[in-house]
Amino acid sequence: MDKDVKNCTLMKPSFSRFVLRFHRIQRPVPARSTRLTTFVQSPLRYLLLVCCTLFALNVNAVEVLKGDIDDREYKYFELDNGLKALVIHDATTDKAAAALDVYVGSADNPDDRRGLAHFLEHMLFLGTEKYPQADEYQQFISQNGGSHNAYTSSEHTNYFFEVKASALEPALDRFAQFFIAPLFTPEYVDRERKAVHSEYSSKIKDDFRKSFDAYREVVNPEHPASQFSVGSLETLADREGDLVRDDLVEFYKKYYSSDQMVLVVLGKEPIDKLQAMVLERFKQVPRNNKPVERKSIPMFTPGSLPLQVSTLPEAEGHRLSLSFPVPPTQEHFRKKPLRFIGNLVGHEGEGSLIDVLKQQGWVESLSAGEGFSDRFNGSFQISMQLTDEGLKNKDQIVALAFAEIKQIKKSGLKKWRYKEQGEIADIGFRFLEKQSPSGTVSFIAGRLQDTPPEYALRAGTLFEKFDKKLIKDYLSYLTPENLFLHLSSKTVETDKVSFYYQTHYSVESLSGKSWPLDKKLAKQLKLPAKNQFVPENLRLIAQNSSSAKPELIEQKNIDLWFKNDIDFRVPRGVTYVRFLLPQVSKDVKNSVMLDLLAAMVEESLQTFSYPASLAGLYYGINNNSRGFDIRISGYSDKQLVLLSEITEELNDYSSYSNQFDAVKNRLVREWSNVEKQTPYLQIFADISSALFSPKWEVKDKLAALKEITSDDLNQFSKVLFDNGKAEIFVHGNFNEGSAKDIAELVNTELLAKQSGSDLALAPAKVVKLSDKERWKWISVQHPDNALVGYLQGKSDTLEDQAKMMLLEQTMDSGFYNRLRTEQQLGYIVAVTSLNLKETPSVAFVVQSPNTSVMDIRTAMFDYFSTFDPSENLDQNKQALIARLLEAPKNLFERSDVYWSNIGHDNVDFDRQEQLAKLVESISSEDFSAFAKSMLEEGNWLWYAAAEETEMPEGIKPIKNVQQFKQASESYVYP
Repeated sequence: MDKDVKNCTLMKPSFSRFVLRFHRIQRPVPARSTRLTTFVQSPLRYLLLVCCTLFALNVNAVEVLKGDIDDREYKYFELDNGLKALVIHDATTDKAAAALDVYVGSADNPDDRRGLAHFLEHMLFLGTEKYPQADEYQQFISQNGGSHNAYTSSEHTNYFFEVKASALEPALDRFAQFFIAPLFTPEYVDRERKAVHSEYSSKIKDDFRKSFDAYREVVNPEHPASQFSVGSLETLADREGDLVRDDLVEFYKKYYSSDQMVLVVLGKEPIDKLQAMVLERFKQVPRNNKPVERKSIPMFTPGSLPLQVSTLPEAEGHRLSLSFPVPPTQEHFRKKPLRFIGNLVGHEGEGSLIDVLKQQGWVESLSAGEGFSDRFNGSFQISMQLTDEGLKNKDQIVALAFAEIKQIKKSGLKKWRYKEQGEIADIGFRFLEKQSPSGTVSFIAGRLQDTPPEYALRAGTLFEKFDKKLIKDYLSYLTPENLFLHLSSKTVETDKVSFYYQTHYSVESLSGKSWPLDKKLAKQLKLPAKNQFVPENLRLIAQNSSSAKPELIEQKNIDLWFKNDIDFRVPRGVTYVRFLLPQVSKDVKNSVMLDLLAAMVEESLQTFSYPASLAGLYYGINNNSRGFDIRISGYSDKQLVLLSEITEELNDYSSYSNQFDAVKNRLVREWSNVEKQTPYLQIFADISSALFSPKWEVKDKLAALKEITSDDLNQFSKVLFDNGKAEIFVHGNFNEGSAKDIAELVNTELLAKQSGSDLALAPAKVVKLSDKERWKWISVQHPDNALVGYLQGKSDTLEDQAKMMLLEQTMDSGFYNRLRTEQQLGYIVAVTSLNLKETPSVAFVVQSPNTSVMDIRTAMFDYFSTFDPSENLDQNKQALIARLLEAPKNLFERSDVYWSNIGHDNVDFDRQEQLAKLVESISSEDFSAFAKSMLEEGNWLWYAAAEETEMPEGIKPIKNVQQFKQASESYVYP
């Protein structure tokens, strides 16, 4: 996966496992042979290797700083070939992981081979001398309950994987070969460049990429940021006397040198054994002993700033960003000057820049902090989403931003502010919980390229010394003369078109430009007060209980579940409140009014809740088709204070009714922009509304939203909780009394205030598909087509759910290998589950730049006809069981497991264990018959996203979703 800028992050959607796979350059594929290497064949061999290690390492005693609750063991060392390594022993982990970061990226692309670094990232997975099959690595990872990924940024190429803990050594052996002897097989060179082109094509209308393309054309042409980084069929084409494979090999030999690499390995084995594993394999990585020279090139040529670039986006909305080139900050990681400035400019409390702008109705959101950076350049950026009125007052907004910077220079550089930021960061580090193993090793590997190893974990939370002069130095760059201003809006006039993403844009010098300031507005600006949410009571609350599971405490109108839990030794907790409300499920208008009401409450609470979020206390309001959830997470000592404020807002529409127009306009824009998303995302935004009731399509919600008035919403708020019920789960560092206080607050402030309506809660329904094939067609304006084959289980029993999960597991790798690696239908190819309530399903997903919907479907069925359910069945069963039984790594993961069981009415809290037992019991004969029946005679809904002209004659797609659902038999859930 290409990352255009260093700080771009992996997507984090609701279906995290599904989308993570979409962004993998790999795909697990079926094995044709399996060759495992066993490292420790005898205690003697292990002892000898450990002894030899002492003579093959540059051993420096480094103590890796870690938090109070961190029970892992860390060891840093350097191999004789210059490769840096950190091994992490975790005695309790279910998953092992490794990551290798190469300090090379798209900034190092040859001028005539744009995208080569990204292309190399793709190619490295496809066979090595020791493991020549292109699918060997992917297949092994998949069959051992794992996943893997890679990304290319401007200066880093980062490869990582995770597998069940017992499979670390053979996985590491395969992983190491990428950096020792990759094949770069010519056949796959040709295929994989098509995959790179598909990735480029799939995001051709992505507004971030389009804006960055215009940015490339105005920055210093000598700077690597001016170059296209993804790659395409054109940039990676074979030319006369210049084959791309030759350039690929040359690039690999030049840059993939051991002294440019950092390896991080996390496993269950003792620390010395992990070190020995690394040494035996990675000492073979070659070092080319050719220093790579990189020049310090400024991002902008002298005299080119101040400058404005205006771009025409695909989506509705207006975005404004102010960016200032500054010196790089890495050498100041202990002092964090830009973090300190960003926290002040981007603060959202009372009197903040965003608060004053929102009071004028000019902005919807604002963020501030470090922007694009590399070894030699840094930047500070302020980004805003403007309203229509804000666009008209753009110059005033810029002027007010400079007034905020001036105020910080004058009054903001106080030691107590720096100390408060440092205290919050330090508490976060002390109680830093474990996260996903692959995410952990990948992040640390990248960090260690330019950070001393003792700070591998601590670097991001260090506020070591308040350096007023240093902060002033950085503030001195935030001036009108050093401004790069970007405006994205459909209202702009343009006269240029960028080459790669066809972005319409214009460029205007801002030299001599004045920014008139409304002094009355400037006087409203206030610097942040002391944060009342900084945790004061970090004591762990131990409460004896006879039950290891959450316990039900009956309350009026409420099912209260409670579980004291300090196993993870953190003073944190999670409070879930789920409301089931008959008014919400009544019709599409009421459903939309809840969306609008919740958004207004969140908007109204922003100045109050933002300091809480800075201090590690978060909340969210998540709507569903029959009510909504409130989730509060973080330090436990002030959760009741935050919940009290939320309930107060829900109770008093008049306190935030003045925000109606602004929030309504924002929702109209957001829902209108759904049809601008990439095709497969449009399908996923739509598919549940076609099958689940009560739920409505985005177009119906948009139509209803446009007709709703503030008076409508006021009346709705008064009856919202009529006949409502709540389910509450309080988990973590709480006692039972605190849980009862939460329930009492919810009941008194919300549920007890009812108007006497007798409206009943509508049941949840999922369409029970028949063996008659159904189609739904979405017309899209995009060069790619997408098709999702939604295959519904034959029943909603737990047994069928287990079989469908196993079907996904067994088909996952082969489907990807056939349609993505071999046939190159597109970059986005996946198999995932899309369960609705208890109704299981498997979805087959392809988005293609060069294949019609019907040809994609034919390719799917061609694969289905050759699929052998019994192949590697035992390995796939064990991989699925390992995933089901994976222990939570932190308090929040355990909370989510408990809450999921509550949602499934599983009071024994063993749903995953039940599924694992059912998977274990599935025989090869039964599963083969099940798979054959499902694929040949299954209950299919085909969801296409393409031009209407693509639709073949004879297909009669579902036109009216509500009528379809009403006419269909359904699974019904109370």
